[in-house]
Amino acid sequence: MIDWCGALPDRERSYVICLGFFDGVHLGHRKLIEEARSIKDSRGWGICVHTYDIPPQKA
Repeated sequence: MIDWCGALPDRERSYVICLGFFDGVHLGHRKLIEEARSIKDSRGWGICVHTYDIPPQKA
């Protein structure tokens, strides 16, 4: 289990969270992060991008 919530600067704020195995920020990952940023901006939330260090196939 990975505890990443403690890394959020303001735990009382709402966040858009991107979870995934980001093995380099290629076009697909960039699009996902841009969409999260758009939601963040429209709602005034924070953003958190969390990546795993093990590919899903090996988990």
